[in-house]
Amino acid sequence: MKGYPVSHCNKDSQLTVGELFAGMGGIGLVFKQAGFKISWANEINKKACITYQENFNHRLIQDDIRNVKPCDLGEVDILTEGFPCQTFVFLENVK
Repeated sequence: MKGYPVSHCNKDSQLTVGELFAGMGGIGLVFKQAGFKISWANEINKKACITYQENFNHRLIQDDIRNVKPCDLGEVDILTEGFPCQTFVFLENVK
């Protein structure tokens, strides 16, 4: 991760964001609406990835983060991570 002096950060520069455990993209949406550029996202859940791809057009890596190499992600200014959603995963099995 790289840091910038305050003089570098101006309204014309666009900071980049990478998302780990992106879910359906709620955190990324906030950054996108605030003017940041989402470079890539990672999510393991197939259904969450389907929704994510409907809402975003940047690179989405659908895989377990343990299988993803850092050099495959690309450098970003800000790295986010979603919170665990095990509480809601059980709903996939409810019929």
